[in-house]
Amino acid sequence: MYWPRETSAESVPDGLVFLAVCAEEVFEKTAKTRRTTTDSVDCRTNRADELAACKFRVFMLKPFLFFSPLWMRPQASRWKPPIIMREKGALRNTKQRDSRCGMLRCMRVNVRYLGMLRELAGRDGEPFELPDGSPLGELYTALQKRIPELEQFHQAIALAVNYEYSASDTRLHEGDEVALIPPVSGGAPDGTVGNALASAPTTEHAALVRQPIDGAAIAAAIRQPADGAVVVFDGIVRNQTRGRRTLFLDYTAYEPMALQRMEQLAQQALASYAVRAVSLVHRLGRLGIGETSVFIAVASAHRAAAFDASRWLIDTLKKTVPIWKKEYFEDGAVWADGEPFPPEVPLARQSSDTGV
Repeated sequence: MYWPRETSAESVPDGLVFLAVCAEEVFEKTAKTRRTTTDSVDCRTNRADELAACKFRVFMLKPFLFFSPLWMRPQASRWKPPIIMREKGALRNTKQRDSRCGMLRCMRVNVRYLGMLRELAGRDGEPFELPDGSPLGELYTALQKRIPELEQFHQAIALAVNYEYSASDTRLHEGDEVALIPPVSGGAPDGTVGNALASAPTTEHAALVRQPIDGAAIAAAIRQPADGAVVVFDGIVRNQTRGRRTLFLDYTAYEPMALQRMEQLAQQALASYAVRAVSLVHRLGRLGIGETSVFIAVASAHRAAAFDASRWLIDTLKKTVPIWKKEYFEDGAVWADGEPFPPEVPLARQSSDTGV
């Protein structure tokens, strides 16, 4: 007797084709109904439903395969509707994702590399998957394994979640933005802030600009008859660093958090010192020699309070606001040494040291 080794789809019994088409229609209708309620159903339950539906279709086909001619059984077992093949691919992807997250539900966070860490990582940022509710320290440990060079900064990197400095035990959630922040350095880059403030990112007392800063206009704007003093700090780009001739500086910032932190500093100065008004402006981009990088103006009835507030503002800004400068010399370029974070800012080293 002749036993055909290859059989086309046309030679598959009509009954088998009918059952397969019916199963596909049932699955498509079920999937369409389930899609309307997916927002309220756990994704893992949906995958379990898909697996159960696949097993049910196989169960329905078994009786027919048992009573079909012997030569058709191997051919029929190899022929599967496209919908079943798509299910297998989806289940395989699910297994790969689950292997990274164990038995826990996965979440995705966005990681941002800032300052010199951007060059170290070779990218501005990346999405990262880990079990839902994982602590921040666990994420940093995983990033250290992916980028071993981070170890050289483990005693100096701070971590921020959604623009706030955060400790290693902070729990992460789907869609959080996590920033790795190296030591910051106050300063500014290219471009007049007076007119420029209208189009720059600003808050009530702070602004980030990319045009030259007009300090005289800022000081004049906050002065009132009740003031006995207006103290200003004008930070400018010098022409050398440790004997090396400086060509220009380039300032970068984690802008949403930098502006937020500057406004918080201004509010704190108003609450802690007897001053009436505060204005903070910082430049970003490329700055030439002699240009203003950061400008602070404080108005008060008495000079002592204005001096104290101004000194506190610039010192704290240089330690906590995520702004970095890169210095360009005739023989190369380097990132400026940042100031140590103050004690109240948790560092990434506390994550690895505590074994989180």
